[in-house]
Order: sequence, then structure tokens, then C-alpha cells
Amino acid sequence: MRLLSAVSAALAAGHVGGGGGGHLQIEVDARGGSHVVPLEDTPQAAEALVEETTAAPLVEASVPAADRAAVPQGTAAVLASQQPAPAATDAATPDTAAVLAAKEVALAATDAATPDSGAVLATQDATRVGYNGTKQIPLPLPEVPLIRDALSPTGAVRENDPAFDRQMIRRLRAQDLAVLAMLGVIYFVTIAFGLAVVYRASRHTSNVKYFCDPRFHLLTSTTNDPVPFLSIFNQRPSFVTLQVSGFTPSLTMDRRAVSWRGGRYLNDFNFALDLSSFVSLDGTVAAGDHEVLQQFLHCTNALESCEIQKDVEWSAFDEVAERIRARFREQGFRGVVDVQLNGKDRVHVLQNKPWSNFMHHRTTRTLAVLSLVGAPFYMFYLWLRCSKNQVQSRFSINASSDEYWALVAPHICSSGFSAPP
Repeated sequence: MRLLSAVSAALAAGHVGGGGGGHLQIEVDARGGSHVVPLEDTPQAAEALVEETTAAPLVEASVPAADRAAVPQGTAAVLASQQPAPAATDAATPDTAAVLAAKEVALAATDAATPDSGAVLATQDATRVGYNGTKQIPLPLPEVPLIRDALSPTGAVRENDPAFDRQMIRRLRAQDLAVLAMLGVIYFVTIAFGLAVVYRASRHTSNVKYFCDPRFHLLTSTTNDPVPFLSIFNQRPSFVTLQVSGFTPSLTMDRRAVSWRGGRYLNDFNFALDLSSFVSLDGTVAAGDHEVLQQFLHCTNALESCEIQKDVEWSAFDEVAERIRARFREQGFRGVVDVQLNGKDRVHVLQNKPWSNFMHHRTTRTLAVLSLVGAPFYMFYLWLRCSKNQVQSRFSINASSDEYWALVAPHICSSGFSAPP
């Protein structure tokens, strides 16, 4: 009852309630008396209040309902939660309501000194701003976690904060992935741009429909007719020769010796006689090869090609070769004389279409290899689409054995062939 009287006196004096905004301290002396002392809203005063209240003996009291309405909300809630204790234990039991009221005052003072969490969040949000001239514009971060981490700053440092360190590591990893993705996009865009340039260069307005590799043959055609096509690409071979070589078996490990037909030989002489002027102008193509050629000239596959295989035949070759060997034996040569007829030729004909020029361009192959992932697809596509039509053409040498032997016999000697002056 003395505690209630002290609270009522404090309410009457204006220390609690109304617009005062202060806090009060209830002190109980050794004789059971109590009085109320106003307390300032400072953290130091709150801590002193807790220490003094805990050390002093407090008396539990019950507050009537009429007096609870005048007590502040926090203190009234604490007092209302207490139940009356027996009179025999009033002197020995501490006043729990007074302890809770003192703790509430201490917490209120601590909250006043603690920065507002809303202010802290506002400060953090204020760091994520951009500048547009002199006006600051907020930059909201995306909702996707990976993109948000990639766009978040990584320059802050906090000591002894594992959660913050993990967040920085996550941001750094996201930004590393973003840089790699950016470099990959730039790399493949560059390759795509190069391929676009090559394809644009492959387009043309020429009326040439078929051509050969200029490294080997400078031949072109503007028609799909087989007769003009063969007259251009089926010309006689450029180099038709009769090659004669003389070899002597090597009995020592001479460095000049060459391997030939399973043995070691010294090459004593080697010369070739031109037969191009004796070769027929037009080659003979079989009927089956004509059908293959017709199919190629009217195909829709731009990567399809045609290869003309040219062979040279000479009915008098065996007789001329035997005369040459006999002539060298007459001249005293005891080695091996080899005579060969060389005149085979291949003409690879391609279509002059943009897609064909693009796929066979060396730059396209280079870019496909540089793209890493494009090289297997490029090779597989060429293997799948590039088909080759084989056409066989035969040429003949229009020279008899006696006619040709009369031209070369006077110049054959033991050391090879002596050219006429």
C-alpha cells in the first residue's frame, strides 16, 4: 500500500503521464517506506536505475484499477500483470513490478541512443544512386540474384563480418561470370561479322557458272551445255612426257644412292622427252560418264563438283621403250633403264555460286577453326554436302614407233641424252 501511495503521489505531482514524457524511480527504504524520484531519459541514468533497483529490497504491491489508468502504458502493463501476494511475504519478497518498470526505462533510454534501422537502410539506399547532370537518380537493382550480385559494388571492407565477406565473394564470382560472358559474346560476334563479310565478298554478278582452281588451271565456263563444257575443261593435258632414267646398283653406302624398287641405286642419268605436240586435241568420254556430266550440270546442290580424270594412251609406247633400252646397251651402259609415259591430269570443276564460294573460302575455314565449336559442324557439313562426280577422259598420242624413233635415236648416248645444237 505504501508503494501504491508513492505512485499516486507521483501521478498527482505530474512526473508521469500527461505531456511530461519523463520516467520515475521508486525507492523503498529499510523501514518499508517508499518515495518516487524523477529520472532523466539518458542511458547512464537508466543503468544506474537498474543497479540501484536490483540492490535495494523491494515490496510487491497491488495497484487498484482506478490508479492504473494514470500510470504510463508500459508501467501499467507491468503492474497489471502482477497478482497480490500474501501479507506475510510482503517484507521478504522483492517488488517484481518495480524491477520490470526499471528495466523498461533502461530499454527506452537505450533505444533513444541506438541509430534507427530505417535510417541505416536509407543511408545504404542512398549509396546506390546515379548522376544525371546535377540531379541524383536512384538506380534500382534487378530482382534476379545473379544479375543483382553482378551489378552490386565490391569496394567496401568490413572486419570480422563473415556474412558480409560471403556476400562480397558472391558478388565477385557473379562479376567474373559476367566478364567472361561479355568476352564470349564479343568473340562470337566478331567471328559472325567476319563470316558475314566473307559471304558478302562471295556474291558476284559474273556470268561465269563453272571454274577451276586457278592454282592449277585457268579455265571457266558460262554454259550448262555438255559439248561446250567438255571443249573447255576436257582439253589435252598440258604436260605429256616420256621419262627415261638410268640406275646402277650401289654396292656401298653411298649417300648419293636412292631407293628404287626395293634396292639401293645410283642415278646415272634422267631426262624427259616432250610428247604434248603428238597428243590428240579432244579426249574420249564414255557414254556412262556423259550421263554423270549431265546430272552435274543440272544439279541444285551448290557444293557438288565434277572431276575430269585425263589419261594418255600410246599404242607404240612398248616398242619405243624397248628400242631405247637396246640403244643404251649398245652404248655400253650396263645398268637398269626405266622408261615411263607421264601424262595423267585431273581437272576439278566447281560451281560459281555464292554459297559454294563462301564454303570453300580459306577465310571461312579459318574462322570456323577459330570458333572452336564451329569447326566440327563445318567439317561435317562439307562431308555431307560435298559430292564429287567422276568423269573419265582418254587421249591418244598420234605418233608411230618409227616416226618417233627417227627423232630421238641420234641423240641417245651412254650418259643419257645429248640435245641437238
